[in-house]
Amino acid sequence: MRRLWLLALLLVGCAPTLAPTLERAGSEVTITVAANAPAYNVTLSVLDAVTNDERCGVIGSDFGCVLGDIAPGESVTVTGEARGKVSCVAFGLSQAGRIDSYRPYACRVIGGGS
Repeated sequence: MRRLWLLALLLVGCAPTLAPTLERAGSEVTITVAANAPAYNVTLSVLDAVTNDERCGVIGSDFGCVLGDIAPGESVTVTGEARGKVSCVAFGLSQAGRIDSYRPYACRVIGGGS
């Protein structure tokens, strides 16, 4: 029993700060960025899709978003329209003000894929 508890504790401790997912249904894409721990200065980069979300800026057939801080257990969703094979990466700090805690988190594709 102690081993199982220790294993569960280790797995929770190893969870990435951000868990972005990408869902595609036809040309519609939905990206959800969930935080497993406090995440600061979160941004999102999406290739081969466009959006009209006010938090984002479109550059050609790609877009980037400034999502800000995300508390543990919360998530932020951005929707858009695919222009090709969509991929995305979320970026953020796991410690406020510590640039050395800045990490990329690749989107996990769920559902219909990109």
